Amino acid sequence: MKKLISLLVLFCSLSVAQGWNNTVTTSINEPNLEKMDLAANASGIHVLIKKTNGNIVYYYLNSSGVIDANKTYTMEADGDFPNIVASNNVVYALYKTSSNIKGKYSTNGGTSWSNLPNITTTSNLCNGVDAEYQDQQGVHIVWATRDNDPYFETYYHRLDPSNLQWTDFKNVTDHSSAQIGGRPSVSFSSGRVHVSFNTSYFDFSGAPGYAVTRDRLNGDWQIPQFVVSGSEESVKEKLLVRGSTLFLFYAKYVDGVPIRNDLVYRTRSVSGTTWSSPTTLATSIEESGKAFNVTKTSNDNLHVVVYPPYVDPSFGLAYRTYNGSSWSNAILIDNDPRLGTNLGFTSVSNDLFLTFMRGSDNYLRYKQYDAAPLAPGDFAGSIYYTGDNSHPKIQWTLNNEPDVREASQGYVIWRKVNQSSYSQIATVSGGTSGYIDYGINYAGSGPNVVSYKIKARDKNNNESGFTNEVSILWGDAWKIVGDRTLVTEFKLFDNYPNPFNPSTKISWQSPVSGWQTLKVYDVLGNEVATLVDEYREAGRYEVEFNAVETRRGVSLSSGIYFYRLTAGSFTEVRKMILSK
Repeated sequence: MKKLISLLVLFCSLSVAQGWNNTVTTSINEPNLEKMDLAANASGIHVLIKKTNGNIVYYYLNSSGVIDANKTYTMEADGDFPNIVASNNVVYALYKTSSNIKGKYSTNGGTSWSNLPNITTTSNLCNGVDAEYQDQQGVHIVWATRDNDPYFETYYHRLDPSNLQWTDFKNVTDHSSAQIGGRPSVSFSSGRVHVSFNTSYFDFSGAPGYAVTRDRLNGDWQIPQFVVSGSEESVKEKLLVRGSTLFLFYAKYVDGVPIRNDLVYRTRSVSGTTWSSPTTLATSIEESGKAFNVTKTSNDNLHVVVYPPYVDPSFGLAYRTYNGSSWSNAILIDNDPRLGTNLGFTSVSNDLFLTFMRGSDNYLRYKQYDAAPLAPGDFAGSIYYTGDNSHPKIQWTLNNEPDVREASQGYVIWRKVNQSSYSQIATVSGGTSGYIDYGINYAGSGPNVVSYKIKARDKNNNESGFTNEVSILWGDAWKIVGDRTLVTEFKLFDNYPNPFNPSTKISWQSPVSGWQTLKVYDVLGNEVATLVDEYREAGRYEVEFNAVETRRGVSLSSGIYFYRLTAGSFTEVRKMILSK
C-alpha cells in the first residue's frame, strides 16, 4: 500500500485584539542623540543612533522593549547618517564617515558583527543617506555629497547578498535634465529601483526646491521625473511602493515664522510618468522635515507617523494608516515627543515598531502595533520512523515576527482523527519548526486518516489563521516487527493462522532497503489483492490480509490462495487456505 499524504487547503479568519501596545520607557538614556534608525526581523528590534559627538551606537531590544546590554556596541567613533536594515536573518548597519560609506552585518541578532566593504566617497558635506533591503537583490543605498559646490549630487550602490560586495554604482544626478540634488530616498518594486532627491531650501538659499525621481529598470537608468517643482518646494522625501503604485511622501515647505512644512504625497504607477495631484496628510509639521516616517505591512497597508505640533500643541505624535482606498483619522501615539530627532519606524509582517525620544527626559521610548501573526508557511506532513513503529511528522517555516519567535507557545497544533472534529493537542515554542505526534502509531499506511493544521501565536496571544490541512494515513494495516538492524537475510514467513477465516497475518523480512510488493493470487494466477507496493527500509514487517475486505471489494470464497513477496531481486511464494 502506498502511503498517502493529501493536502487540503483551508482558509480561516480570526478576530483578534490588535492595536498599539503601551509605550515602553527603555533603559537607553541618550541626552546626545541626534539621529536614529530602526529595523526589525525575526531576531528582534535593532536601533542605530548617532550621537552629537559622532558616535554610531547599536542597541538591541526584544519585542517587549527590553534591552540586551550585552549587545550594545559602538560601531564608529565619528560617523553620521545611521541606517539599519534587515532581512529575515541578517542585519545591516550603514553610516557615513569622512570619505566612506561604512557598514557591518550580523547574522546572529546583533551578538557579533563583521565588516562590509567600504564605499569610497568624498569628504565633502553629506546631507543624506537612505537604505532599504530587498529579497534576492540585497541592500539598496543612496547618499548625497556636495560634489558640485554649492550643490549636492546623489549616488546609488547595491550590496549583493550572495557575495557581500558593492555593485551597480551610479551617479543618479548625471542626467542633463537633473544634475544636482540631495537628501535622497530609495525604494523598489519588481525589476525597478526608485530614487528621489531634491534641492531643499535648507541646503542652499535660493534653490528652486524641486523634488525628482529616477528609476532603474532592469539595470538601465531612466529619464528623471520632476515631481515637485514650480511654486511648491520639498524639504525631505520618502518613497514607498504599494502594489503597482509608487508613493512620494514629502515635507512641503510653507513660508512663515517659525518655518513650517506640510506632510504631502503624490502617486504614480510604478512604470508610469504621470504623477497625481498632491494630497495633504498633516499640516504645519516640525520644521526640519525629519519628524515623519512611513512603512508598509504585509497586508499592503501604508502607515505614517508624524509630529504636527502646530496644529494643536497638545497633539503630539500622530499615526495614520491607508488601506488602499482611504486614510484613517489621525490618532495620538504620544503627547510629549522630542522634536528634531528622527522617528524609528519599521514593520515585520503586519506588526509595527516605533522608537522616539520624549522632550521631558532623555530615555528612548518604544511602541509596538501588535497585529495578528501571519499563518505559518510551507506546512507539510511526512512519516517519522522509530524502531518498530512510525508516527506522523509535521513541519513548517518559522514566522519572522519577533514576538512569535520569542513566544513559549508560538505554534498551536490541532488534530482530527477520521471524521471527528478538530481539537488542540499541543503547543511548541516560536523557535520550533516541527512536531512528531507520538500519539498516533503506524503512520504511513492503514485504514485510518489523521489530519493536522496549526496557528502561530505571539507573546500577547494574538493568533494567526489556520494553515492548510495535512492528512496522513495510519493504523495497523502493516507494522514493523523486531529490530531492523538484526535482519541479515530475505525471508517470507508462513501466514498465521492457516487455514484462516476471514483474516490472517503475513510477515516477512528484508536486509536491505528498497521497493517491496506483496500480492495475493488465486489458483488460476489472478491477482486478488495488493497488500504492499512501496519503498521500505530494511527490517521485518507484518501485514494483515482480510478475505472479506479485499482491495477489489469482493469477498473471497473458500479455497487455496498464494501470496508472493518481491523485494529487489528476491521473490518467494507461499500457500494459504481460506476455510469458511
